[in-house]
Amino acid sequence: MKWIDIVSPTLRKLHQTWVGFRGTRLMVHVNDYNRFVGHAAGDKSLSVLFPLDGRSPVVKHVGDAVRHSLPNVWAGLRFEDMTSTVNRTVLATPFHSVANGRQPDARRGQWRTMDGIQAYEQLLLPFDDDQLRVCVIHAVFEMGRLQRVAA
Repeated sequence: MKWIDIVSPTLRKLHQTWVGFRGTRLMVHVNDYNRFVGHAAGDKSLSVLFPLDGRSPVVKHVGDAVRHSLPNVWAGLRFEDMTSTVNRTVLATPFHSVANGRQPDARRGQWRTMDGIQAYEQLLLPFDDDQLRVCVIHAVFEMGRLQRVAA
């Protein structure tokens, strides 16, 4: 098991909920994904499908708060089509890391938006199939206070 550092009490509680769904398994089974998602704030969530045929992962859901901070990310976007360095850094890299490691992860950082600099904490939670292949990764963002930057 990988130890992860989660600062946000909301994300910590969500991680504990994920662990409860996991039971004795390494990850939560994809069949329990819909039941789990009801515990996560949809507006602060982003989920990605990992096709089992090896094709590029594709964004399944982008909540309104995430879409506001990352306007170049939308449902249906394939990782291979991401042109933004920010999107690749914030999304593609950590999602691939969780998919390969098959363990949850938490990250903190910031990105520049049109409104200023947005700090965030991100919790990434994998869901697998019967062969322990990651099928879905669900990320929830806890947004910090926006820092306005003079133009």
